Amino acid sequence: MLALLLLDVAAANIYKLIYGYSWPARYKGRAAASEKRYRVPSEVYHHDLAPGAEFDDARWGPLQYRIRTNSLGFKDRSTRRVELSSPNHRIVFIGDSFTEGMGVEYPATFAGIIEQELSRENIEVFNAAAVSYSPIIYWRKIKYLLEERSFRFDELVVFLDINDPENEAKLYYLDSSGNVGETDYETRLAVAAKPDLQKRIRNNTIVTFLILRAIRDRFMPEPERLIRQYAVNWKRSLWTIHTTLYEEFGREGLEKMAFYMDKLHRLLQERGIRLTVAVYPWPDQIFHGDLHSLQVSYWEAWCRERKVRFINYFPYFVKGNTPQERLNMIERYYIPGDCHWNEAGHRLVAETFLAIRAVGE
Repeated sequence: MLALLLLDVAAANIYKLIYGYSWPARYKGRAAASEKRYRVPSEVYHHDLAPGAEFDDARWGPLQYRIRTNSLGFKDRSTRRVELSSPNHRIVFIGDSFTEGMGVEYPATFAGIIEQELSRENIEVFNAAAVSYSPIIYWRKIKYLLEERSFRFDELVVFLDINDPENEAKLYYLDSSGNVGETDYETRLAVAAKPDLQKRIRNNTIVTFLILRAIRDRFMPEPERLIRQYAVNWKRSLWTIHTTLYEEFGREGLEKMAFYMDKLHRLLQERGIRLTVAVYPWPDQIFHGDLHSLQVSYWEAWCRERKVRFINYFPYFVKGNTPQERLNMIERYYIPGDCHWNEAGHRLVAETFLAIRAVGE
């Protein structure tokens, strides 16, 4: 057994030496290596997608998909050049990884579906979203596009995410130059790199890791199984349900979100650009039946006070009277074991948006 363990450790470290990441972390390692090619830092609004990127092997977990970005660094159908102004009506979407469409090729994302449909009316649609964006970046990026790039558009649709309050409360800040910085970056890296027995086993074995994982899965408590299989009971998304998490970062995060959304609203008002705000659930809101969520009531009130159009996607996803019915909704619209939409989820978002727009217009 000792000899087999030593062989296992040797094989695991040879794999890590060749590929740069451990075998159990291969999906995450491949994704990180892939994303380095087209995710770039921004001195103004923290990070962005590189313009003119063209890869057929972008990764999100075990998923592989094609990614293209246009001349502005927006996820798009092709690496096309975008004119800074146009006589056509223009709509820009901005949000985080949900709006970017992690793991889903652009034509199948809600922005891509909407763009294809509205192109028949000579309406141009753009997706300015990227993973881990939140209102401080929404405001700063749009300000940059309008004032420094002279990009012209007529409508902005902001998709506010359940994870935005934590990002606003714990991650981002505005520096003395008025640009977006990241707080305690080195500290977080040190915490993430701190070794423990579980990490050592995961990073230095293959067979041993598989055996221990099989044992864990066999005797895993139901709550933990749900976390892994359906992406529920995640701390990041439970602030709308649990008071302790709301007090930990939800309250402060919402206040900071509102501050930067107000700045964004004023920026758009000065230029006659229409604003729409949309909210949507994570799997946790579906599983816990959080239909009348704090995320909904807070932003519905914010929009009502400022006469901003509000789209509430919660009723389209938060359905089911039993736990199994709710899990079925998660399976139908979300990537397995992930909080992000699959293609069916994106199509539901797109069709709902187009239907609301048709009635509103």
